[in-house]
Order: sequence, then structure tokens, then C-alpha cells
Amino acid sequence: MVLATLFIAGILVLLFGDARSLMRGGYIVHIHFPEAPGVTDGTPVRKSGILIGRVTKVRFADQGGVNVDVKIDENVKLYRDEIPQVSGSLLGGDVVIQFLKRPHSAPEKPSAPPAHDGPQTGAAARAPSVLTAGAEPPDDAQIKPAKPAATREKPEELVHDGDYIEGSVAANAFQALGNLEGELSSAINNLSSAGTEVGKLATSLNKLLENNDAQINRIVDKTEQTIDTFQRTLNNVDDVLGNADVRENLKKSITELPQLFADTRETVNTMQSTLESVDRNMKNLEGFTGPLGDRGDQIVTNIDQALARLDGLLVEMSDFGRKLNSGEGTLGQLMRSPDLYQHLNAAAINIERITCELRPILGDARVFSDKIARHPELLGVRGAIQKSPGTK
Repeated sequence: MVLATLFIAGILVLLFGDARSLMRGGYIVHIHFPEAPGVTDGTPVRKSGILIGRVTKVRFADQGGVNVDVKIDENVKLYRDEIPQVSGSLLGGDVVIQFLKRPHSAPEKPSAPPAHDGPQTGAAARAPSVLTAGAEPPDDAQIKPAKPAATREKPEELVHDGDYIEGSVAANAFQALGNLEGELSSAINNLSSAGTEVGKLATSLNKLLENNDAQINRIVDKTEQTIDTFQRTLNNVDDVLGNADVRENLKKSITELPQLFADTRETVNTMQSTLESVDRNMKNLEGFTGPLGDRGDQIVTNIDQALARLDGLLVEMSDFGRKLNSGEGTLGQLMRSPDLYQHLNAAAINIERITCELRPILGDARVFSDKIARHPELLGVRGAIQKSPGTK
């Protein structure tokens, strides 16, 4: 019976106790917390929800806070960017230390090495990459030598045996409510004041409605009439837009709007060019009419004189035409007297005949003059005395 009891007790210890720590080795990590509510020896240590070790020792730090030693399974790797955090349930039970990923907002610079209440040996004596103030090694801690670098992945990112790291404590719901007590009281007072103001506003509205009941009814009637009118307008719009042809024409018009705008822009540009041309012409005309305006009196005088002369010329031409038509004068007689015309015609014929008869005479005279010029001795005695070679 005794042997059976001991055997069963051993099985229960293996089932419900920390059997892994008895069968598997590990390494010690020292963690400093500002406080450690509910943390005791044997408190589980988890990473991503998986149990990776337990707390082996809890003690106060000389400079404040709590130093907690945890034993981590040797096959588990912790990294510098993971922060241990004490968390528990809403009612304060089931406390656990969780290793959480550090947010990558800004890299933390290592602080000064923590003060310890005992001598450091081995890995604890070297400067840790993540240091915290107030961490101290246990008096009976046996620091194991660091593993060779060949067996580690990025040694500068791993947490080694005997390293000191800084932890944090998750906010407790009741503590948060306690911190919010003052703000909740202020908020309740503000809500009470707001309720009072709302009550005053409701009273004022009630009085306003009682005193202006008839006016409110009129406003409601007008609003109803406005809604009816708006409904009729919508019905009319629906009647217009409900026609398929109207909708098609409207779509076509909307589609042609860009082309219309382009044509309008082109027309405006053309008008602008035309106005610029008109402006240049007006400036040129102004340059032409300017001197005319300066010499206006002289030009008017010259025009007046020209008109007077033109008037006299027209009078003379009128008199000449009158005389011509009346048969007065030579031209009048020529136009009205056939005998004069016949005489002039006969004179012209005689002149033509005389011209024909004079042509050989003139030829003979030319020959005679040529001979005289060649043989002047033929004219008298002197010519006979002075002989000439006969050359002109």
C-alpha cells in the first residue's frame, strides 16, 4: 500500500508538477520589473502562448522594483526585441510572464549596467546588450558559460544565460478604473450639467410651442403645400424625362456639349482676331484722318472752290450743248447743215487728190535738189568756173 501510494504520488507530481524542469535543462535569465503582482516561485513563463519556463526566484531590488529569475528551457531562444510582461486575468488570478515582440518604433539604446547586490561571474560580468537598472543576480546563482557562437543565430540578437533584461507590467482593469475615477467623476458632473441644460432647453421649447401653436400649424400647412408642389414638380420632370425620345435627345445634347464648347472657343478666338484686325484698321484710319482733321479748313475751302469751278464748267457745257442743239456756231451748223457736211467732205476728197498729185512733184523736187547738190555748177557761170567733183 505504501509503495502504491508513493508510485501514484510520483505519477501525480509528474503530471501536475514541473516535470520538464526535472527532465530537461535550461538557462537562467534575470528580469527586472517595476512591480510583480502575483508573481511567485513557479509562475509560468510563456512565449506565443507556449510554456517555455518558470520563475525560480523573486526578490526586491535595492534601488526599487522587483528582480525575478526565470529558468528557460534550453531549446527555446529568446531575442533582444522581445519584452517580458507580467499579465493576469481580470480578477487577478492566473498570473503569467509573457515574452512579447517589441514594437519597432525606435531602437532603444543600452543604458548603464545595473547595480547588483552580489558578485558577478562568468556571463553576468560582461556588459549585456539589454540592460536595466535595479537588476541583481541571485546570491546562489551559478552562471553557465556562454554557448559557442557557431551554435547561435546572430549572437548579438539572442538572450544568453545570465543576461539581465527589463520587463513591464500589463495594465490591470481595476487599476485602470481606479486611475479613471477622477475623470469619471468629472464626466458624470459634466453629464449632470448637460442634463440640466437639456431640461432647460426642453422647457423653453415647450413654452415656445405653447405660445406659437397657431404659427407652427401654419408652418406645417405651408410645409405640406411645399412638399405637394415639389411632388408635382417631380412628377412633371418625370413626365418630361420619362419620354425615351427626350432622354435620347438629352443624352445626345450632353454628348455634343464638348464639341459645342470647342466650336464656341474657336468662334471666340476668331472674333478676337477680327476685333484685333478692326482695331488695327481703326488705328490706321485714325492715322489717315488725323492729318485731314488738321487741314480740314483748307480742304473744305479747296473743295468749295473746286465745286464752284465745276459749277461754272457745267454751266458752260450746258450752254455749249444748248447752242449745239440749236444749230448756232460752226459745230451746230456742221451737225444740222447737210450742205456744209458735203462741202467739207468734198474738200477732204480734193485734199486727198491734191496730195496724190503732189507726191510725184515732191519726188521730182527731191531728185532736182539732189542733183543741184551734186552739180551746183549747173546753176550759173561761177559753177562753170569752179568745177566740182560732183560729190555731195
